[in-house]
Amino acid sequence: RETEQEARREREAQEAREAEEKERNLQQKKAREQEARDRDAREREARIARVAEEAKAASEQQAREIYDAKEAKEASERQAKLEALRKAREDLERCRQEDQERREREDAEEAERKDAQRAERRAKREADRRAREETERREQEEAARQREEARRRHEKEEVERREQEEQL
Repeated sequence: RETEQEARREREAQEAREAEEKERNLQQKKAREQEARDRDAREREARIARVAEEAKAASEQQAREIYDAKEAKEASERQAKLEALRKAREDLERCRQEDQERREREDAEEAERKDAQRAERRAKREADRRAREETERREQEEAARQREEARRRHEKEEVERREQEEQL
């Protein structure tokens, strides 16, 4: 009977050791599994953080690229506006220059026309003066000729009258 009890105690002790061993193994397994889950969770969090950093960096890079493109576009637009303004100023200056030249040309033409009119009036006055002088000269010559004729007639008449007187 004691042997049976001993054997049973021995069996129970063995079963208890085995149960403890099983429990230890189970606890170790659970600890390893928890450790693996924790490691996986840490790795996952690290991957998520890496991906988030990469996404953030990509997002910042994309934002930089968008900003740079926007800046370049605005600079290009400013340059185009400045170029259009410069061209408009050049066009305005060219128009002013052309207007100035046209006015100067018109003024010169007007001055030439007035000079020509003055010269024409002066020439007409001179021609009229010469014509008057010529008319006066002819009238004076005609008057002198008529006086001369009258004097000759008078002389002739005087001579004829004397001759008649002498004959009488």
